[in-house]
Amino acid sequence: MSAKKFQMLPTPPSSQRSSRAERRKLNSSEESTASSQSTGSITIDITASEFRLGIPAPMRALPLRTASVDQKSPVSVAYQSIKYDVHWILGELEINYSTLSLVQRWEPGQSPTAADVTILIMADQSPHWQAALNEIQTLIIKKRLPFMRLEIMNEKAHLNFYLPTSNADFKKDWDSSLKARVLSTLGTAGQWRSLTILNRGHTRNTAVPTVTIELTEMADHLWQQVVYQNILEMLEDFPGVVDKHIAFVRPSGLTTLGRNPPPTALPIGAFSGPVPMGSSIGVGSSTGTIGGYVDVSFQGKVHTMGLTNHHVVENDSMTAGKLLYAMILTLSMGLTSSVDEKANGLRPDFTRMHIVKAPSQADTDASIQSFENNRASHRDQLYGPLVDQDDPHGSRRAESGLEFKVQYSSPDDTLEAHYRTAKAKEATCGDRINQVNNADITFGSIFATSGLSRYYGTLQPHQLPLGKTSVKTGNAIDWALINVTNRARIGGNLIPQDLTFGGDDTCLALGQTIGSAQLAEVEPGTKLFKKGRNGTCVGVVSRFEVEIMLEGRRYRAAVVMPTNVGPFLFNGDSGCFCFNERGTFCALGFAGCEESGAGYVLPTSWIYDDILARTGAEIVNPRLL
Repeated sequence: MSAKKFQMLPTPPSSQRSSRAERRKLNSSEESTASSQSTGSITIDITASEFRLGIPAPMRALPLRTASVDQKSPVSVAYQSIKYDVHWILGELEINYSTLSLVQRWEPGQSPTAADVTILIMADQSPHWQAALNEIQTLIIKKRLPFMRLEIMNEKAHLNFYLPTSNADFKKDWDSSLKARVLSTLGTAGQWRSLTILNRGHTRNTAVPTVTIELTEMADHLWQQVVYQNILEMLEDFPGVVDKHIAFVRPSGLTTLGRNPPPTALPIGAFSGPVPMGSSIGVGSSTGTIGGYVDVSFQGKVHTMGLTNHHVVENDSMTAGKLLYAMILTLSMGLTSSVDEKANGLRPDFTRMHIVKAPSQADTDASIQSFENNRASHRDQLYGPLVDQDDPHGSRRAESGLEFKVQYSSPDDTLEAHYRTAKAKEATCGDRINQVNNADITFGSIFATSGLSRYYGTLQPHQLPLGKTSVKTGNAIDWALINVTNRARIGGNLIPQDLTFGGDDTCLALGQTIGSAQLAEVEPGTKLFKKGRNGTCVGVVSRFEVEIMLEGRRYRAAVVMPTNVGPFLFNGDSGCFCFNERGTFCALGFAGCEESGAGYVLPTSWIYDDILARTGAEIVNPRLL
């Protein structure tokens, strides 16, 4: 992110601390008088960090060298005269900060100069940053301090920014010994531009290497993963390493792969500015995502998105500072209207999809036994107290009510509406598919039953899509932006914490060439393992292709009969992932019948064929990270 630069001319000094209001009133006449008396200027660099997915955006000054300033120097003595005033300003504006220091920051390969002296503040994200900068610059001007720069960085900038060692010999040895090995790992494939290696450690025995790799637009995520792991192993071989940091910098932002190995898998994401087309902006399994949902932390709030038989992908045009959009695509609903009619010609650009895990046999058996023994209490924990349908507007309803914000993902965002309640009607296909009531509604059940093809309510004229005069039943909202406001009620396949997967992480990806298609076919006799909101279940495909009817519409599905007690799919399992005995992702859960226990699943081959037919997107199969 580029920094904003301001040049302010000094004003006459003030021997007394001015009030907060006075400091904000630096009028033009004072500035004009000062301009005729001063020969210098103050340059203030504002690095206002933005947030996306709760991860700090990259700091503009990440590659800069940083060193302390001699405390006996004139500029340091001048800084000491205003340090407590700066503390007071930050406190008055209620800005939480951890660091206030005087440093020198300069470009690598150059020598520091007097112009590189910087007052560095590390603080929490705050709407008062600009006001603080204005007041501090006024203080600097009135005190007639020497030339210096003022910079505010995010409180979490320590993840991306380290002070290098003051031991020049050690730093040189470190760079020469490690850089050659890192360069050999990066190769010459044109996926990276520059390499910077710094060390935060202060002695030979407290090394904290920081490796920053600037990527090209064509950098592949799989390549990043391999490089990350190789560098991580290299750093383990060096003596005295107490911490480590590896970051990949894109032209438009930073993908932070973390300090030290993350507890499970690598988090993927964190971009500032417009996200380049084709970038990997999915979320990693370090968030605990399994199957049908993902929690996204954004500016202190948790937003839950669901995966049903419609895949959730992220909007490529997203910019930092906006809420995360979940692109919901009806991929297998058999809709007949054209793409142009459904979304004004919009063709979504696929990036990364969800990360799921395949279950191990031992874990599957243990989970099944636990689920069978504790089904009733288990469901209470998942769903919470049921809402009384006779009192739909009661207090408990208000606490667990359902709200979706739906709008077309066209640039104009012309369609906006709210789903507050939705109710799946009974549908028959020889079996009775369980009815979903307001108390038991889930993210998956809404879209599995409606396919986004029914709009519950009346659209106002200003909410209509461009070129439309009315919206009739059956006009699908295939591409929608969903903001889910209640995790507990509509998380979509919420997975209990005690149910975990074994084996490797499996990743679904679209829109980029990663490997050849190896979709596992589903046929009668195939044994499937389901991991959904209601736990794990094992079943066998009894019929490969049947027609079922929901909401007066016909859908194709494969029928799976459970081999253990209970239905294969239950309320809230819509969108769960089904694996074969080899752990290969085979199908998505669609609907279930409580009486017969039958589950209806959509084979992956149908889903991906549908994606290709509707969007023209390249199809990349599940692959191991």
